[in-house]
Formats: sequence, C-alpha cells, structure tokens
Amino acid sequence: MIEWINQKNRVGVVSLYQTNMTFNSVATESILNAYKVQIGVDEKNDLIVKPISKERFDRGDIDPSGLYDVAIKKSYSRISSTFLLSTIANKLHIRLGSSPYKMDSIWDEENGYLIVKKEGQI
Repeated sequence: MIEWINQKNRVGVVSLYQTNMTFNSVATESILNAYKVQIGVDEKNDLIVKPISKERFDRGDIDPSGLYDVAIKKSYSRISSTFLLSTIANKLHIRLGSSPYKMDSIWDEENGYLIVKKEGQI
C-alpha cells in the first residue's frame, strides 16, 4: 500500500504577541479567502480559528462583535487586537510579551477551521 504525501497536511505556525497573532504561510493557507474570522478556545485549550466568508457575514446570523479582521500579506497573515490577545492569554494561562509564543497549527478539514495547538507550543 502507498501512502501519498499531501502538502495540505503540513504543520503551520501561529505566533502570539501582546497585540497580534501572526500566521506563517502554511497557516495562512487556511484563512486565505476569509472575509473575517471567529476565534475561540476548545475544551483542550486549543485555539480555534474559523474563517468566515463574505456571504456568511452578509447573512447576518453571526454577531459581528465576535469577528476579527485578517490582514493577508504575501508570506503571512495577521490579526491585530490587544483585547483578543489579552483574552487568549488569560484563557490559556500564558504570558505574552515582545517575544512570540509560537504554536503549531493544523487545518481540520471536517470542521472547516484551523486548530492552533496549545500543547504544540514551540
């Protein structure tokens, strides 16, 4: 049996700072076409980043105060929000400073979101 190697299974890196979270190019692929994103924390203390399309946003069934803008660049993307990062730091019991808190991420195809693993901290 042959197990084919798929580039989509590469591990991305998300770096948390006091004011923003930065996604490397691999992690950015997951949110490349997002109009906005929802961010939450699951029962394992992993971050969940769910891309929201413009069409979904326009339906009006998601509270806009729970959505964040994403700045997509050529080799990375960034979500800037001091409130968001302070909340994440409190929920995950981590300290954020000028040095990045780097975490592995993987795309969950079945659920359509990016999982940023707290236990995958680099």
